[in-house]
Amino acid sequence: MKLKIDTITFDLWNTLLIHDEAYDGEIRRIRSEDILKALTDIGLNVTEADVEKGYRLSDEKLLERWSGHLDMSLEEQLEDFLECMDIGPSPERIESIKAPYADTVMKLKPALVDGALDTVRGIKKKGYRVALISNTGRTPGRSMRKILDDYGFSGLFEVTTFSDEAGFKKPHPEIFNRTLLRLNARPDSTLHVGDHSFLDVLGARNAGMRSVQVTRYAHEIDGQYKPDISIENISCLSGAIDSLTR
Repeated sequence: MKLKIDTITFDLWNTLLIHDEAYDGEIRRIRSEDILKALTDIGLNVTEADVEKGYRLSDEKLLERWSGHLDMSLEEQLEDFLECMDIGPSPERIESIKAPYADTVMKLKPALVDGALDTVRGIKKKGYRVALISNTGRTPGRSMRKILDDYGFSGLFEVTTFSDEAGFKKPHPEIFNRTLLRLNARPDSTLHVGDHSFLDVLGARNAGMRSVQVTRYAHEIDGQYKPDISIENISCLSGAIDSLTR
């Protein structure tokens, strides 16, 4: 039985954007240096060890939240980071580290997956409604939108849903449900495209959506959660949709 699909939602990491194994460590180094400078510039006596302590202790709190598929807003993360450094989170202090914390990605941009932009443009040109659903770490949705705009995605997505703004992380169905609500789309006519078996395939299924798994940059393909169709490259997506709908 062919599917009736009118809406396509995309994952971001390892589907549209990628980075190498050294990326996370380098992002952490740059972010730490910039936070240290920002706090020193407003007159606080802080050290590299203080910032490392803030990172380490706030990592523990973030991981605890993420384990339940929940997320913290940028403001919550900033306040928590300062508290983990034993610094009172005043409005001035929070504001001073907002850009250093959030916008490190602008200094070390991830790479665009070959064919990703053309694929999204092509899907939209075919008349499908297009949206984005992405988990975030310490880099919030506000910063990832800048990266997407820089790569030419501006105006392509009707809705962009990031976990730090939604409060839920994939595979929690609520992050999918909120996207569908904003689109006024039905789950049974929506196809989610992503790399991750657990986050994307299972997450979409639990929200009543169909899924396409893109395997080229997938970290794991355990076969436990079966997508409606699997493709190696994002550039194969249009043909995969046609095979499901015609």
